[in-house]
Amino acid sequence: LAEEIVTEAVAEGDVGVLFVDLDRFKLVNDTLGHGFGDDLLCEVADRLAASVEEPSVVARFGGDEFTVLVPDPGSPADLVAVAERLLAGIAEPYRVRGTRIDMRASAGAALASPGGRDEPESLIRDADSALYHAKDRGRGRVELFDDYLLAAGSERVRVEAVLRGALENGRLDAHFQPAVRLSDGVVVGVEALARCWSSTGAPMSPATFIEVAEEVGLISEVFEVVLRRAVDQ
Repeated sequence: LAEEIVTEAVAEGDVGVLFVDLDRFKLVNDTLGHGFGDDLLCEVADRLAASVEEPSVVARFGGDEFTVLVPDPGSPADLVAVAERLLAGIAEPYRVRGTRIDMRASAGAALASPGGRDEPESLIRDADSALYHAKDRGRGRVELFDDYLLAAGSERVRVEAVLRGALENGRLDAHFQPAVRLSDGVVVGVEALARCWSSTGAPMSPATFIEVAEEVGLISEVFEVVLRRAVDQ
């Protein structure tokens, strides 16, 4: 249904999508219980719904994530202004079961127009990518999806593909950097460093593939390869 709404909105003109996620909501569930967390989510949903005007649509995407469809939002700056207003509303203190709760949120914004990146799945993914960037830059803020994020997302996909291929085909290895005691020049230990190559033999910077490995859940496999190489040596 959400994709149908987005498709119809894009066909009629410009449309913006906001992806809103509560910051550190897991802490609420872990300390106060899931029932308390559910009540808080209801309060957040009510605020979001009350903060937008028709024909805008608010929907819970899952967990503590919400999406907001904003037909004809105007300029990118106008869409960001809508998101900032929603985040300001979320940041007002809550009173849940007699307990005061302060909650902040982050948001990603994506704008589509006829002839552009207008597929519903792509638009939602773009907004989600912008949300990730907002979280990465400190939370409690709005980020707009742009060409930079598009390129960065494509690069992360490429790096992940190279890394997975390297793990499957033995192109991930360990290089060893000695630790030398300056007083007498004796090697007293070594540091094992992960190194990765593409199928063409091009090296990939650890600063790049280690970060991606952590993001996509491959870091334990990288660690195991390096540990085995170190033990073998």
